[in-house]
Amino acid sequence: MPTHNPLTLVLARKPGIEYRSISDSGFLASPDTGTLYHLNPTGSAIWHLLEQPTTHAEITSTLQAAFPNTPAELIVSDVKQIVTQLLERQLITIYP
Repeated sequence: MPTHNPLTLVLARKPGIEYRSISDSGFLASPDTGTLYHLNPTGSAIWHLLEQPTTHAEITSTLQAAFPNTPAELIVSDVKQIVTQLLERQLITIYP
């Protein structure tokens, strides 16, 4: 069975998930579970980047370009953590 590089998997928003912005944060609502999830500003930025299917690496690269004074290791770590949580909570999916 082939293994996939998680950085090159294409990620997409799960259809039906609702997003609401409040200040620089946001909230996701899952109609499947009735659960509300809070997104910090980085999570909200990632959600906006997922408007079109994109890879983990592209998300990281875009945020690094937008915030050149932020240590790259911090951006990589934050993106990994948020993407993992969004996948675990089934708010995003791996695009076919």
